[in-house]
Amino acid sequence: MNINYTVILEWDAETRQYGVTFPDLPMVFSQGDTEVEACANAREALTLWFETELTKNGVQAPHTRPREIDVSDGSLVRTVSPERRVAVAAWIRFQREARGWTQSDVAARLGISQQAYRRFEHPESANPRLSTLIELEAVFEDQVLAV
Repeated sequence: MNINYTVILEWDAETRQYGVTFPDLPMVFSQGDTEVEACANAREALTLWFETELTKNGVQAPHTRPREIDVSDGSLVRTVSPERRVAVAAWIRFQREARGWTQSDVAARLGISQQAYRRFEHPESANPRLSTLIELEAVFEDQVLAV
């Protein structure tokens, strides 16, 4: 599972902070006094975006994509990912949407109800057991666990 988003950290001499922007999510931004703090705050902002937009508002998250980023101005390029509980729920949803399946389609393949499956795509309620994650990997023919 790889749900990493590129971030650009730009130092602002006036505020003495790093401003953080997401090229794939222009409405998400953050800041921090240090590079480490800026990346930690960016992860928190990304997690919050996933929780609100993806789960509550039903927005489809853009997939991160490789790109050339001009950093000739001294900006730093890093990657951040949402918290794991959010990343797992997002991975499950991305896999389903990539195949054009409904929640009912996946639930049928798993032999569970659509209501039970729906919880897996919501970070607030997603807590699939390891055996369920293994079943999801088989259904999607992809790995969520890289061990």
